[in-house]
Amino acid sequence: MAENWTQVSQMTIKELAEFSRSLAATISKQPEPDRMRAAIDTALSAQCVQCGIKLSGSELLKFEEDASDDPRVERLRIGYCARNGCESLFYRVTCAPHPQINWPGLLNPAHELTADEKTAAEALHKKRAIAKLRNKTFLRVGIAVAALLIVFVIRQIYLGGSIPFIREPEDFNVDREIAQP
Repeated sequence: MAENWTQVSQMTIKELAEFSRSLAATISKQPEPDRMRAAIDTALSAQCVQCGIKLSGSELLKFEEDASDDPRVERLRIGYCARNGCESLFYRVTCAPHPQINWPGLLNPAHELTADEKTAAEALHKKRAIAKLRNKTFLRVGIAVAALLIVFVIRQIYLGGSIPFIREPEDFNVDREIAQP
């Protein structure tokens, strides 16, 4: 776990809402989400840059809920500062070190593919590889056919044969009177 890792960042209220929702979704996928929520409550905090009102981690995670009994969270949900009368739109969010929290893993989760997603990704990779091979094959066949056509035309010209639609055959007339004694 990253026990010494601390991040302080400034966010708009809209970004704070998105951050809180994505964090809550990531926590719900963890093996022990209730224990993680308790740790987040102590390690995560947000403070308004203008009025200084502080919000705990549990209040920030309430963005995920549809209805909250906390008026501060409701004000944040509609896009205003948690303190009534404050016009600030920015919050300073602090992710403090905690022994049970891996902040880099929670904030930037490496998307672990499920078995279905892995098979879908492998199938897509195979389809792309087959399509690429098919395109290469069509190109090679086209080049081979063009080369054979060029060789055939050159042969016909060299041997004096007719090339349909390009060279008309010569019309020879035989004089039969000279040939008889």
